[in-house]
Amino acid sequence: MKCLKTAASALCGAFLLTGCESVPYTGFSETEVSTQQFSIDEESLYSSLVKELQQGSTTIDFDGSFSNESMSVAHQRIKQRYPEFFWIDSYVTIKENNRITCNFDAMPEASTEKISAMMTEIENAADLIISSIPDGLDDFGKILYVHDYIAENTVYATEKKGVDEIGLWDTAYGCLVQGEALCGGYSDGFSYVMKRMGIECGVVSGESADETGQMTGHAWNYVMLNGKYYWLDLTWNDTDDEKNPVIHSYFLIDDTRMSKNRIIGKNQFFVPICYSMEDNFFVRHNGYITVYSPDAVGEAIVSSPAAGKVEIMFADKTAYDSALKGLFEDGALWELTEYAEISESVSYMTNDDMYVLSIQY
Repeated sequence: MKCLKTAASALCGAFLLTGCESVPYTGFSETEVSTQQFSIDEESLYSSLVKELQQGSTTIDFDGSFSNESMSVAHQRIKQRYPEFFWIDSYVTIKENNRITCNFDAMPEASTEKISAMMTEIENAADLIISSIPDGLDDFGKILYVHDYIAENTVYATEKKGVDEIGLWDTAYGCLVQGEALCGGYSDGFSYVMKRMGIECGVVSGESADETGQMTGHAWNYVMLNGKYYWLDLTWNDTDDEKNPVIHSYFLIDDTRMSKNRIIGKNQFFVPICYSMEDNFFVRHNGYITVYSPDAVGEAIVSSPAAGKVEIMFADKTAYDSALKGLFEDGALWELTEYAEISESVSYMTNDDMYVLSIQY
């Protein structure tokens, strides 16, 4: 599994001032969040920060005082709504005489002009993706297209995991411009493209379980589609495998499936309730199977949007285990000749947490 906001996580407490403790996800009421009222101090601080950051500022002075709590709220709000402000994710703030200084380790001598130019590069990269979206797609199709495009054109920065310094690979710039990212970069890059398209999307951070079950820092997205919120994890859907580069195990999933292997950290500005699977990838492509049967798999193969490949999510462990045994141990897969030509050289991937089976034939 990919995850990891290692060095960036180490610095976030310096800015948030309240730390990065993670707790089991219980959901925040959409009503409570949407009606949350900000004090004049917090609202003024937020507006001032946004105005300055839009100019690429690294040092911001304020006429009035502000509390640590106000700064924490403003920072989280900005992080979820302005992923293009790539340099504020990894900086230390020095609060003296109401001054905030952003020290971006990846570019310690970066000027306002340089940062502004880089923001323009992010904008152009996002618009290039958007301009390549085929005509006639609905919002589901557009979200899927952008998801797959980023996965196919971004390499997970494996060698950057655990480094001491902060780099561009954990930002929208690393993802969209350089094509090299960690989870924070994937999430911010995707969120920014959605923002340019007018689709509500944000980033949450917390922890996820790796192959050994150990919890490590991670970031992923939520997105609004047809009036409902869904979770999306582009990092874990990018395999960086030449034969099977993109999977959709974590494409528009609900709270139940998201919480199987991750927890959301405290200090999030907004966390939606994601209760629906109506627009899930597998549901939309007839690949969600409640009770295993060879014919159900055959129908999923026919409905698959990718030639020579099918991705199936099973409703529970019983159906999932039955499919693995029936298709491969008992050989039912090779009997589905009325649905597709299945060669003897079949490869497949499994996800035991999500009950997902991906078959290439």
